[in-house]
Amino acid sequence: MPQSPESVRAQLETICRSTTFGPAPRLQKLLRYLAGESLAGSPLKESVVGVAVFGRDPGYDPKQDSVVRSEVRRLRVKLIEYYATEGRQDGTVIDLPKGSYVLTFRSRETSEPSPSAPPPASPHAEFRRAKVAASLSLVAAAAILTGYGLRGPGAQSSVAAHNMSPRRSVAVLDFRNLTARAETGWLSSAIPEMISADLAEGEQLRTIPGENVSRMETELALHPAGSPSRETLSAIRRNLGADIVISGAYADLGAAAGGRVRVDIRAEDAQTGDVVASVSESGTEPEILDLMSRAGARLRTGLRLEPSVAAEANMRAGSPQDPAAARAYADALAHLRRGDLLQARDLLLRCAQLEPTFAAAHAALSSAYTKLGYEALARAEAQRAYEFAASIKNADQRLAIEAQYRETDGDFDRSLEDYRKLFTAHPDDIESGLHLAAAQTAVAKTQDALRTLEALRKLPAPESNDPRVDMESARAYAARSDYRRSAELAADAVRKASGANAMLLYAHGLSYESGLLWNLGDARWRSLSEEARKICDRFQDQACVAAILRRFGNVSLGSLDLDAAERYYAEALGIARRIGSAAEESNILNGTALVAQGRGDLERSIAIQRQRLALSRKTQSASGEQQSLANLGDALWDAGEVGEARQNLEAALKIARDMHTPELIADDLTSLSEIYGIQGDLPRSLEASAEALANAKHSGSVLTQVAAWQQRARVLLARDDLPGAREALSQADTFAAQGVDVSAWTDRLLAARVALALHKPADAARFASDAAKTAAKEGLAQKEARAEALEGEALLFAGQTEAARTAVQRASARVEHSQYRLIRLEVALADARVTGTAGRLPALTVEAHKLNDDYLELEARLAAAELSGVSRQFGAVRAEAVDRGFLNLARRAAEAGARTADSRPSR
Repeated sequence: MPQSPESVRAQLETICRSTTFGPAPRLQKLLRYLAGESLAGSPLKESVVGVAVFGRDPGYDPKQDSVVRSEVRRLRVKLIEYYATEGRQDGTVIDLPKGSYVLTFRSRETSEPSPSAPPPASPHAEFRRAKVAASLSLVAAAAILTGYGLRGPGAQSSVAAHNMSPRRSVAVLDFRNLTARAETGWLSSAIPEMISADLAEGEQLRTIPGENVSRMETELALHPAGSPSRETLSAIRRNLGADIVISGAYADLGAAAGGRVRVDIRAEDAQTGDVVASVSESGTEPEILDLMSRAGARLRTGLRLEPSVAAEANMRAGSPQDPAAARAYADALAHLRRGDLLQARDLLLRCAQLEPTFAAAHAALSSAYTKLGYEALARAEAQRAYEFAASIKNADQRLAIEAQYRETDGDFDRSLEDYRKLFTAHPDDIESGLHLAAAQTAVAKTQDALRTLEALRKLPAPESNDPRVDMESARAYAARSDYRRSAELAADAVRKASGANAMLLYAHGLSYESGLLWNLGDARWRSLSEEARKICDRFQDQACVAAILRRFGNVSLGSLDLDAAERYYAEALGIARRIGSAAEESNILNGTALVAQGRGDLERSIAIQRQRLALSRKTQSASGEQQSLANLGDALWDAGEVGEARQNLEAALKIARDMHTPELIADDLTSLSEIYGIQGDLPRSLEASAEALANAKHSGSVLTQVAAWQQRARVLLARDDLPGAREALSQADTFAAQGVDVSAWTDRLLAARVALALHKPADAARFASDAAKTAAKEGLAQKEARAEALEGEALLFAGQTEAARTAVQRASARVEHSQYRLIRLEVALADARVTGTAGRLPALTVEAHKLNDDYLELEARLAAAELSGVSRQFGAVRAEAVDRGFLNLARRAAEAGARTADSRPSR
């Protein structure tokens, strides 16, 4: 509800007296001003705030001075920090929405979750940037519908499906081994697969996938039982939404009984606890398919299902005919559902070897390889499943296998169409709807995904209340960069999962919500991550634990706590290697390399990136190889290995193009544009920056667009198109005005260079000083040195020689032992120019030439000409600069030559 001015003012005083805001008088002043103007309904503009709060001159240019945007971002973060700690019980909430300077006021009782802050800078932003590929897997494991026993919906017409009432759902539990003989232990999971495949035929029931049942059994700590209690049935219904629960037991009667096996099956109404069907059958183990065929027919009769000629064939198709292959397959599914991917892989390979044409084994193996990070092997197995599925009579099962194959093969349009057909045919099947929504989100069709999920919300309870619907909705909103709405939906999923006692879903939802809150700057993220980690560890979900530890490492890296980051990464790396997840190992190695880079140890960073590249090639992971090549290229560039950096980045770009990923294409082109520029190929640099910008816009990634605009400004500045450079910087700044946390260091440094080119040395010195301070706050010593060196040159141009010397001396001290050779060279050049040490310039010219940095080579020669005053040197530098496209440098050479000529005494 709206708050009275009195309550707002009282809350304002409480905030300003808090320990969060007490040490920040500048933010207090800003908060008080914004609150007063917001209560008065006055229009608030950036330029007005700059004059009123920060003492800027009337008419100052906010595009060139970002003080208001920077401080407003800090204020948002501080408000979140306050309400997450000291102010968590306050009745009045003061919020500062993104993209606005007008405060909002509301009561705690009717308020939404804590106000959001802009996403903090990526942990990779301390360095140049690190490229992290978006996953191209639509649902990561289409075998959820296919590989786990080919348990898809029945093959009836879509007309029938649309006209029918929602079908009863059935969950088939693991069967109890009464004799506990290990030789027949595989039947515990094989029998449920056969029953489910039988009951799925005819579309009269909706079978709940085996992985969902397995998760529920883990969460509820269920052990196979002949018949669950009424309380257990109720818990199963809350967890899975099952209408019917089928359980049972089997007994291996031994040699004395002729090696016979007896199977007892019991179907119960999950809501009432009434027994609705009971079946017993016996036969020998080699005749298990015949036994289950008889049992299935009797069970269908007991459940009052229509007889189905295809049911027996469907059941037989769900299991290998070879007994040894059937044992391996059943055991593999049990391991796969528990997350034992390596054991599952080995058993599936054995099954496929014994019965090569069994499509389900290849589909499940593809799913295992996908989770392990072996993209090429996953694709090969999905293709085998697709080829062998031609003999499967059930059209839905064939379609589900085809969807998985198209997905792993990169044919996302056809894969998406397959998922759409499945859901259209079976609109009451929540599994098909979730798969379709995930696929739509993965190919950026988020509005379609939300429509699909809305259709699921219209299903009768309990399906409409399934927490996975909220989780998929959260992912769709996150893909649209609406992190606040995404976090709200994730919280809804967490609440529903908790109510259903679905603790693994609860933990996964907590982990996802935690990541969103971190992006929003909400301090609650850590406690949620810790809780999720404990639950995942208790249920032995080690992949979940490793991912959370990696998040802790990323956050520590972002806050420059490199020791903590390395500890988290080391622990996560050990888990990833134990569970065999090459994909997780690759991600963690990237973080470890960035830690080394943060310590200034480029040699170690490059070595780790090479290790990661070798792993990606071993696993034939195209996305992993692309990321490794791109990040290795950036590290090599920082180390001054410009030629090798360019080769790696061009190789990364080729893969990104093959993957059709605009964000990655834009990232690689942005880096390459800068390299082409320093190497003197300005036309190619300009072309690359234009293509980078087009792809960045297409990707929708804000940070990628900012980086592309900033690189566009660099190229235009080099070409002496100063209005164009200023406009490009203005475009980048528009995102900051919307509350997006962009790279302030880069923005200020580029503004300083443009100001210097416009002969505004005082402005240039101020912008460079701001860049240095920003870099210092973020602990970026190398970037701080670059900014200080430029500040020194601007001060020299302004005639402040002593101040200029002080600035370059600070910069030189920071990079004295740096492995960042290009930055060290840039600082040394500024030092020589400011101090007038002409004797150093020949060596610096040679060093720039060795490093393939044509721009710095010409800068060194221009500095030598300035210090020597030889007019022909200015002419030579100007001519070569024009030839290479460095028109700004050429103009500076001409102007310096003219100043030198004017300063000579006339004869």
